[in-house]
Amino acid sequence: MKPKIIKSWEDLAQLADSATHRIEIGDYRAWVIKKRPLGDEENVLGKGFEYLPSNSFHVSHHKQSTQTLKNCGFNVTLTGSKS
Repeated sequence: MKPKIIKSWEDLAQLADSATHRIEIGDYRAWVIKKRPLGDEENVLGKGFEYLPSNSFHVSHHKQSTQTLKNCGFNVTLTGSKS
């Protein structure tokens, strides 16, 4: 299956959870959080997560952000922009 093209933070926010991770969006940044059983003390921000910085869609960084998402079970490709 072809990866879903993600062009913006709004597109990223619309993604369904992967089998192992969920995404929380902040102000032009995101956290890809590993799903854990309820009651697991590590189910808090600060442990078991990957950070996507504000430049995740920038042409110099989108490939690294795409790989982070792929490693977390999301079949996506982030597009790069120069702005």
